[in-house]
Amino acid sequence: MSKLTPDYICIGAARCATTWVWSLFSKYSEVSLIWPKEIHFFNDNFDRGMKWYSSHFKDPNRFIRVEVDGVYFADAAAASSNMKKTCPNVNVFAILRNPFERAIDHLVFNYYRDAQTTDISIENLRSLATKHKDDKYLKGSCYGSLLLEYKKSLSAEQVALFNFEDLQNSPREFAENLLRYVGAGSEYEITDDMLTPSNSARPIRYKFLYKLLRQVKLFSDKNAYCAALISFFTKKIGASLIDKLLGPQDKKDEYPFSINEAFVELFGSDAVQLIENEMEILEREFDFPVPENWKSLTS
Repeated sequence: MSKLTPDYICIGAARCATTWVWSLFSKYSEVSLIWPKEIHFFNDNFDRGMKWYSSHFKDPNRFIRVEVDGVYFADAAAASSNMKKTCPNVNVFAILRNPFERAIDHLVFNYYRDAQTTDISIENLRSLATKHKDDKYLKGSCYGSLLLEYKKSLSAEQVALFNFEDLQNSPREFAENLLRYVGAGSEYEITDDMLTPSNSARPIRYKFLYKLLRQVKLFSDKNAYCAALISFFTKKIGASLIDKLLGPQDKKDEYPFSINEAFVELFGSDAVQLIENEMEILEREFDFPVPENWKSLTS
């Protein structure tokens, strides 16, 4: 197989609808997607080479080649540098949400998957927040600094930003804008099933079975034949099974604490100023209209 490069890469951010983006693009015959969703080539697996990377494009002869990998956002320095080396003309795009809310949702999402209880408290989340020395939950919301890495390695013109709240408020219009951005979907109807949220923060009913399926999925990422079998399974009965594994979808207003309270308790008041500085970078360097309700925990 010839060495293929992506035309567009969705780089994140984590907990900002990247699974939904991948699902949306998977339904269009014009788009060739990297499969599975996150192979972490441009940060963790770059030494495997472009031939390995190219082998992951599903239907490589399609008109538009797209990758979706939310890890590239937090690991921006390595990922953007490697993109510059191999695909300097690539266009990258990110979906951004309220950065305070994103950090807490990221914590809750991982807590549900690792904890032995579905009870959420600030104290329970604190143990998970301090587990990672690189402050990955806070770092993932440092939008300005991370995006500057892409501007430095590529260019500002190659970086497009979308607002997560636009997806929440008008998913059909958001999907149309995203498809228009990559040059796909002009002759296809956007159906209601394409607009369903994916991968939301939800408790796990059967943790043992869930973890077993996670291990199978990790194995399938490295084995093409197993990956094909998993793909067939997912299309046939996977969605209904996963729905049974998961509990009811949680909403932020059902948490026993406010986002504001949790963020300050878990990350400290200095982190509030840090995130506000990051949003100033967004406005100054990328002309991104930061919503007023993002700008301060007290707004």
